[in-house]
Amino acid sequence: MLKLRTVFPFGLNDRVGDEYMTDRDHSNVSSKFPSLKRTSERLKVRTKNPIPSNTITDHFIYIINESFRTNLRNTMNLNRVLHSSLKKSSCRILMDRINDFLYDKHDSFPYFHYFYAALDILQNKIGEFHITPAPIKSPPSNRCHILFSNKAIDFINIHKILRDKDVRSSLPHHLKKDTPTVIYKLTDTIRSKLFNYKDFVQSIDVDAFLADNSILPCDCQQSPFVNSDHGHVISGDLNIVNDVKLRHLISKGPNYREPLPFSYAKAKLDIMNGIENCIDVWSMKEGIAKAGFMDWKHTIANKIEDKIKFSIKNKRRTQTSCLKNSISKQCLSDLQSKYVMVPIDKAASNVAFICKRFYALTILRELGIDRSSSVSSTYSAIHNHTLDDIVERQCSELKELFNITVENNMCTLPDIYWIPKLHKNPVKFRFIIASKRCTTKVLSKNVSSIFTLFQKQIEKYHMKSYFY
Repeated sequence: MLKLRTVFPFGLNDRVGDEYMTDRDHSNVSSKFPSLKRTSERLKVRTKNPIPSNTITDHFIYIINESFRTNLRNTMNLNRVLHSSLKKSSCRILMDRINDFLYDKHDSFPYFHYFYAALDILQNKIGEFHITPAPIKSPPSNRCHILFSNKAIDFINIHKILRDKDVRSSLPHHLKKDTPTVIYKLTDTIRSKLFNYKDFVQSIDVDAFLADNSILPCDCQQSPFVNSDHGHVISGDLNIVNDVKLRHLISKGPNYREPLPFSYAKAKLDIMNGIENCIDVWSMKEGIAKAGFMDWKHTIANKIEDKIKFSIKNKRRTQTSCLKNSISKQCLSDLQSKYVMVPIDKAASNVAFICKRFYALTILRELGIDRSSSVSSTYSAIHNHTLDDIVERQCSELKELFNITVENNMCTLPDIYWIPKLHKNPVKFRFIIASKRCTTKVLSKNVSSIFTLFQKQIEKYHMKSYFY
């Protein structure tokens, strides 16, 4: 195969020994071909004037396309001949032009491998560009977890303090070279304060709502944000938020973290709590009493005090949280009293506002509970069983069928909610049944892992089928 040059992209073989040519765009097969023996007696042949390099780089695509039309059998050999006299600088230019040519081609283009072979020959002429891989860093042996409560921690710069000569010398003798690595824990995002769909679906009294759906608010008829197809508010328009500060905050997305007020006192307290926890773990790991780290701890505290005294002259403007502002807080409360706030499908960083009554009706119609809807083929009702009975039965079946033991904090059922598909016309709904903790959580993770293996296998199968 190597001697006859039949390995992809020069031929149909895509395996050389145990090596499978999966990364076909960068395989550089030419480097594996053995040199062919030449005859001892040099034959006298007529020589031609070599084609200038700029002619090949400028007209290569045209020459090859003409060869496809007039002499397809000789095209691969023509590939090799055209590239034999090119300089490395011309090879790089031609590689760029071939890649640009292939970029616009559809998958059905029948001559891909001729151009892949040209790229392979050019890459071999240029030579391998060896990149020294970055050394794999071992995880830090000691970690100091600190809550990043406000930006005063940046100005204290605990990283530099821990590497200070005086601080390191205050450690026990055999630990002086083992400085802990600082790992910051971030505060919560605004997600949990904005989205109220989980609290809403858990608080619905289904029987009372079926008897009288007016128990949930709906003033959609007077709202300019009503959806014409459904007759209720289903909108991602932030103009529905009256307070400018709250509107600006929501526009940053649910994963945004509000900066907390600048406070050296709070920063020092969080840092020293992290140091205290680090000492607890470190002393247990090394078998040293906590008293052996007290000098180290006091030295750090003194260094922090010195840094604060030096930085306190530069007063920082304290920034108040929008969600602690009384007007913004009241505006958010009013919105959540009328609407369910959920992420938008295919745009999870955006917030949708949905009428509460319509949200509940949609869920009950999906489950087949609403009188106006047909019986659902997806869900079936379980009668004469309590919640504890259902959870207990699921736990026993998971143990019997899959050998999965459900932990006590997972013994609950998931919630059902939906998010709007605002990119559809009319707007459609994506229903989700999930929970951070539920009986089927471990089973779902296992099934997802299995599906990942299936997906990889199917991709490999189709790649090879398309190749043949």
